[in-house]
Amino acid sequence: MKNNVSFPHTSIDNDKEAWQKFLAGDQHAFTVLIHRNGNKLFNYGMNIYSDRELIHDLLQDFFADLWKNRTTIGAAQQVTAYLMTSFRRNILRYLKYHQKTTCLDGFLNHHDLIENRNSEVRIVEKETEDYKIRQLYQGMEQLPQRQREAIYLRYYQSLRPEEIAQVMGVSHQVVRNMLHRALKQLRASVPRG
Repeated sequence: MKNNVSFPHTSIDNDKEAWQKFLAGDQHAFTVLIHRNGNKLFNYGMNIYSDRELIHDLLQDFFADLWKNRTTIGAAQQVTAYLMTSFRRNILRYLKYHQKTTCLDGFLNHHDLIENRNSEVRIVEKETEDYKIRQLYQGMEQLPQRQREAIYLRYYQSLRPEEIAQVMGVSHQVVRNMLHRALKQLRASVPRG
């Protein structure tokens, strides 16, 4: 004979409401939290340590402990963030005490992959930045002499438009117009992204 549990069909609109009802002992709300967050937590756990069975077991233990300790848990503003933080802590605690060498190797490999990816991203970002700087310098060369001078005084010498006007012998409105036109032309010469 199957042991079917029937939950009342109350509507729970969001995780915060489910969390509050869960803290009050509502099993249906707890089930809703599991259904809404279980896959997210499992996938997050797999990013920390890639043993499916272990993460699955740790997730089950996590939810069991959550239910058991619900009376000592406080309100959560961001339920998913709270669950992820708590689950992460549980995984790392388990790995620290049960699989020191194996786990740390796996964790370091994961960390190394992230570091390698971050290094590659930094290289691409640097190359992109260098390309944009070259494009900017080429754009500066295309500007008329007076606009180039206004840009130099404004951005390399940090002068205010009124001071630039005095240096160049024109009104501050003429300086603002020159700067506007120059920046518009420079933006067009430097690719976005």
